Amino acid sequence: MLSANARREEIYHLAVTTGLASVEELSARFEVTASTIRRDLALLNGQGRLARTYGGAMALGAHPEASLRQRTGEAFEQKHAIARWAASVIRPGENILLDAGSTVGALAHELRGFEKLSVTTPGINTMQELADSEGIEVDCLGGRLRSLSQSFVGPLAE
Repeated sequence: MLSANARREEIYHLAVTTGLASVEELSARFEVTASTIRRDLALLNGQGRLARTYGGAMALGAHPEASLRQRTGEAFEQKHAIARWAASVIRPGENILLDAGSTVGALAHELRGFEKLSVTTPGINTMQELADSEGIEVDCLGGRLRSLSQSFVGPLAE
């Protein structure tokens, strides 16, 4: 078993070489809890060595993460095709959890006319899309607002 410092160095090395490291993958790789990995990532982030992402971290300058606004315009037709398909398999009365993201925002747009649907989300774009939908109950996950993804992250959101 690695020391905490050795584990953090290995996490940093993985992020630099692969560009992105997820909490789940790192937890399994190092055989420690997800909470331990989150603390490691927070420390590396505080040192300016890694940037936190939703569910993990990436090396600074390795692959800059695009903002939600930027991603919304990318692959527009494909995202909306995925959203239409996903909406077609959702049935009235279901309870669904929608993560944050541009494709999920397109799905939320497709769901606006649904009746008797319960949606739980950390994504501001999903909340905005469904805010005026009277037939949809929207439960919002709290946490720390991450401006880049326009979503709530952290232990409360998880």
